[in-house]
Amino acid sequence: MSATGLRPLSLLPAGLFAVGCLLPPASIDDDVPEGGGGSGKGGSSGKGGSSGKGGSSGNGGSAGSGGSSGSSGAGTECDPARATNPRSEFLACEAEEGCYFNGEDNYVCATSGTLVPGDTCEFINDCIAGHYCTVGGECREYCLDDSDCNTTCRYFSEPVYAGSREVGSCLTLPDLEVTSWGAQSYQVENGAYFCLNRTPEGVDEVRGEFIEISNLGESPVPAGYQIAIGLVSEATGQQYVFTEHFSSDAVHAGNSTLNWAGPYCVGADLAAFPLGDYRFFVQVDDTDIVSESNEENNYNVSSSLFTIGVNPPAEP
Repeated sequence: MSATGLRPLSLLPAGLFAVGCLLPPASIDDDVPEGGGGSGKGGSSGKGGSSGKGGSSGNGGSAGSGGSSGSSGAGTECDPARATNPRSEFLACEAEEGCYFNGEDNYVCATSGTLVPGDTCEFINDCIAGHYCTVGGECREYCLDDSDCNTTCRYFSEPVYAGSREVGSCLTLPDLEVTSWGAQSYQVENGAYFCLNRTPEGVDEVRGEFIEISNLGESPVPAGYQIAIGLVSEATGQQYVFTEHFSSDAVHAGNSTLNWAGPYCVGADLAAFPLGDYRFFVQVDDTDIVSESNEENNYNVSSSLFTIGVNPPAEP
């Protein structure tokens, strides 16, 4: 498209419950191991043998989580990551149970809660099986190794063990967000440009323009994910994505922010666009290549209108 008659437009971003009591939350918060004490949620027929995990001072009152009809010998613990289908060295919990830390260096079976990862919790077994409640009050996923995670198993700075196996927490999935941006647009006779510190003629200029992308998750995102530019109709909500994309050239670490300043320009032929008002938008990972915990925050729209109308006469 010709760059004749360029019109610069500034853009701004829109901006153990068996019977009894509950287990306390685990003292696992980011890189802090589990802890805490208190009474458990055990009942009268827990998992251990005659001298299982309970007894008079067990996890759930006078009968604790031990009982006369346990499914395994004394001293055996459950698998926190795979409560009902454990590894061979662990005992299996019942279908309605999870495996939770009891505050006394043991992992015990207890009725699991219903809260899922990211939910706010109070007691360690408020969360579904395979998960726990951190001191910060959030459900997180247990792991003994990477096979328990969709991401990576991270062990704690103060080691915690179930039997002889070290226990950790799965890193959360990536969560890419278009935090903010500022760019320059140019309208031409049959199209438009979206530019970061460059003119459509290819002249680089330092103008302080940028696109800021945050990864709110703990897992890194490999280099190469894309950032789309487009226009959305103010009247119909129809989105028009420019063919050319920005592309990241670095690994995006978890809990970090990257800034793109170009210099770069992308353009679109607007001949087929209906006349009317539009807004530019920036969308990260518009083709859903990255598996994220939240796909609803990848889009950020300009607060400024971009009008496609009858072009003014050329200057003499």
